[in-house]
Amino acid sequence: MNWTNILERAGWTAVQGGLSAIPVAQVTAAITDVDISSMEQLALVGLGGAVASLLSFIKTVAQARLKELG
Repeated sequence: MNWTNILERAGWTAVQGGLSAIPVAQVTAAITDVDISSMEQLALVGLGGAVASLLSFIKTVAQARLKELG
């Protein structure tokens, strides 16, 4: 298994998810009138990036394992 590739892909997914979380949080705040100025709320939204990264990692490892088995 190419762990470098797998970790690189998961890392990029984390960066993309984290960067996209900020505008999503701003739009959500505008729609729901929620104040997103606190770091706690931004951290909660940034959790989406972490979850996306974890899912990307699991998917990539599963694909690699299936190729090895098949």
